[in-house]
Amino acid sequence: MKINLLITAGVVLFSAIGCSQNSTKVEPPTDSVKVVGGDKDEHGCIHSAGYTWSAAKNNCIRIWEEGVRMQDVVVSPSDSSTSSSFVVFNADSSKVELFTPSSNNPILISKNENCKNCKSWSNDSLEITQKDGLTIKLRGKLVSQESKK
Repeated sequence: MKINLLITAGVVLFSAIGCSQNSTKVEPPTDSVKVVGGDKDEHGCIHSAGYTWSAAKNNCIRIWEEGVRMQDVVVSPSDSSTSSSFVVFNADSSKVELFTPSSNNPILISKNENCKNCKSWSNDSLEITQKDGLTIKLRGKLVSQESKK
C-alpha cells in the first residue's frame, strides 16, 4: 500500500514539475487585435456589417437596402467595366445622396428650387432626375441610370 502511495505521489510530483517547465503563456499579438463589430465609425455605423452613414437619412444604413441602384452607362465597347452607384432620398425627397464606388465620400444634393413640379436635384456639375426612372448626368452627359435588376 505504501509503495502504491509513493509511486502515485512521485508521478504527480514529476508531472507537476514537467508541466511547469514546459508550459508557455499564450500572449495576444502585440499589433492591433480586431474585434468583430469593433469597427464603428464616428457616427456609430458598423462597416463590417455593411452599414455606412447617410446624411440624407441622418442614420446608419445599408445603401443597397435603402437606396436606388444605378448602373453606370458604358461609354465605349472597349470599356466593359460595370459598377453601381446608389441614390438615397431623405424623408421628404428634398435632398438625395449619391454613393459611388469611386468615392469614399457620398455627395448630398438638394432639390432644384426652380423646378417646382419636376423631380430634379442638382449641384454645380451633377444632375439627378426622376422621369421614367432615375438618371444621373455629369456636366450634361448621361453617366448612370436606374438599374432594372
